[in-house]
Amino acid sequence: MPAVWPTPDFTDGQLVDEDDLNQLNENIDDNHTNIVLNDSRIDTLEANQGTRGANGTVYGEIGTLKTNQGTRGALGTVYGELGTLITRTTSTSIGNQALYEGRTASGAVRCVLTADQAVASGALQKVSWPAPVYNTGPMTVTGTDFTLNKTGRWALCFSLRFGPSNTGTERAGWIGLASDANTRYVSWGIEKPVGTSVWPYLGAGTVVSLSAGTVLSVYAYQDTGANLDLKQFGGNCNFSLTFLGA
Repeated sequence: MPAVWPTPDFTDGQLVDEDDLNQLNENIDDNHTNIVLNDSRIDTLEANQGTRGANGTVYGEIGTLKTNQGTRGALGTVYGELGTLITRTTSTSIGNQALYEGRTASGAVRCVLTADQAVASGALQKVSWPAPVYNTGPMTVTGTDFTLNKTGRWALCFSLRFGPSNTGTERAGWIGLASDANTRYVSWGIEKPVGTSVWPYLGAGTVVSLSAGTVLSVYAYQDTGANLDLKQFGGNCNFSLTFLGA
């Protein structure tokens, strides 16, 4: 492209010598040449839309991209791969097809009582929980029963608090099989002197190996001779299960 050379600044009425006038005329000619070249390039760009050899035009490439969504051979489209990823990362099984081991290997649920709950005297009674605070397994939760979604080591934790009573001598809580109240993976209890009024806290935790499909419950026991409430007191009664790994 021709170069346009600088010319002196002229003032009104100033005489211009022949060299400056010739330079000014050359600049005008060069500018005209440049304009013609740019017009030609614009025409070529409009015609080709950015031709890139065998790949075709830019518009053509964009159209292919929209159609193929980024085809990657046997794996299918990018959208297809994302769909597969979403499906696999919410799977309840751990295997070679798991794309994110951390996600597929996880599982945790926590429940907290939001209202007082009566426990019958002398009964090995399941605690009935409201909807989980979180459930990342996801695990099947039916109020009193929790079905584990993984085989491996689980952290089991519970906390209960009974209301006051000066009758009876025993308050207890534990985690066991939903089908058998006498199984106790972790438990805590107190025995109090007759006639003493207490608001006992009961809580414990442990790690135990369990199989997927195992159904657990939290149990409470008291022997006052009448119903006695578990007191929610802003989260005193809670329960959590956390998968630690195979």
